[in-house]
Amino acid sequence: MQKTLLVLYGALCLTVASCTEATVIGGDQFDGTQLPVTITDTIAVELRSRTALSNLSNTVEQAATVAVGCLESAASGRVESRLGLELVELARPRLSLEAITIDSIVLVLPLVAGVQIGDTTAPTSLRVRSAAPGTIRVAEAFYNTPLETSGKTYGTFDARVPRRSGRVNTFVGDSIRRDSVGPQLRIPLNAEFEADIRRALAKRTTADTLVSDSLFVEAFPGIIVEGGPACAKTLPGVNLQISANPQLGVFIYYRQAGAARQFRLVNRKIGTNQNTGATTLGGYAELRVEYRRDPSGSLLERLQQGGPVQDSFAVLQALEGTNVEVTFPDLSAFGARRGVTFAELEVPVVAMQPGAVEALPAVVVQVNNGSGDLEDYSAIPTTNGGTGVYSSFEGGVLTKVIDPRGGTDSVQVYKFNITTLFQDFVSGARAPSLFLVPRDGRQFAGQSVLLGPAAGQLRTRLRIASTVLP
Repeated sequence: MQKTLLVLYGALCLTVASCTEATVIGGDQFDGTQLPVTITDTIAVELRSRTALSNLSNTVEQAATVAVGCLESAASGRVESRLGLELVELARPRLSLEAITIDSIVLVLPLVAGVQIGDTTAPTSLRVRSAAPGTIRVAEAFYNTPLETSGKTYGTFDARVPRRSGRVNTFVGDSIRRDSVGPQLRIPLNAEFEADIRRALAKRTTADTLVSDSLFVEAFPGIIVEGGPACAKTLPGVNLQISANPQLGVFIYYRQAGAARQFRLVNRKIGTNQNTGATTLGGYAELRVEYRRDPSGSLLERLQQGGPVQDSFAVLQALEGTNVEVTFPDLSAFGARRGVTFAELEVPVVAMQPGAVEALPAVVVQVNNGSGDLEDYSAIPTTNGGTGVYSSFEGGVLTKVIDPRGGTDSVQVYKFNITTLFQDFVSGARAPSLFLVPRDGRQFAGQSVLLGPAAGQLRTRLRIASTVLP
């Protein structure tokens, strides 16, 4: 790991080693016929990677795409995303244990190929573990609240993550049809899982013969899907929206009176609206995720230790990993009468090698709301009602621009229009600090290595146009 980091770090240093004087950018866009306009890109900027200490509770929605597994990279070290699922029966009538023979049990997790990160050709390793009682269903859980297991391993997956669609058997009554499905993880579950499910099914009926999901969950607390003992070079994303994925859940394939059938356990019950016939979600079941990290031997660890390297790089990491704080330590050049007519923050992204973790597609500008929490900049009232954003993403979308160091190659950057916010910095209405935060970063994995202000010609810079007010 350390050798890989040194190679990566050396390549990054060679990429950004050259340094030139700052130039005036965009001067031809202002005709100067009104108030005199000063244009500069030499305002001091600092970037620092900060641990994302969110105090938001774990609120994964049913429709979410969630990363599952373990990933190791030279930039940020080891990242684990663990998924805890309670299971309940889907169909009516309920499954009867009498006179049936179970052929196989498979956990099916539909994949979202577009959000798989890292080396998509590399194998991944997953384990399905038994959940300890009460570890999924808790009053309030955060993203670092541990998911505890009871020690059993129900199934394993050690292979490349499927990227193509396939065909599976679908049981409809006494008939079987072949259906086309998108890419999915299919993890066989063992006899120990079957035995635990049988016991739970036997205990789900109340004294008055009503079937109770709560009794079932009490007898079977759920499963935890996690990475295997060795971290992989890729991290898949699974779709938990059962209304759009009839293939999601635990499928029990069995025989009854000579006929082949299937039964499905899911994380949410699907019901039918008696008035409209529409499928609805609800019922008794919970899910949550846990994120674990270890930056040992990575670039992120060196940044956290301080030193000159933190002036050249910053790591922005999703899954409640790190945000990047951007500060402007010296605004003395702006007097009380100087108004900001345009302020654009441009942050370049290091081009990673093939198979490395891709840069985050969109980043949000957030500010401290005064209570220690971060909020989207556009959601906070500003002096002139502006949103300070470029697009509906409420932040910087990763775009390509011509490399300022010359040639015809392009580089990737985030750009943020922070005109209104920067005017607040100049006037003293806000402390001169903002945060770059991954958009949807609590569910979608990814990371970006940013080039800081000391990285050379290709560096973070603030482009300012200002004028002295009469």
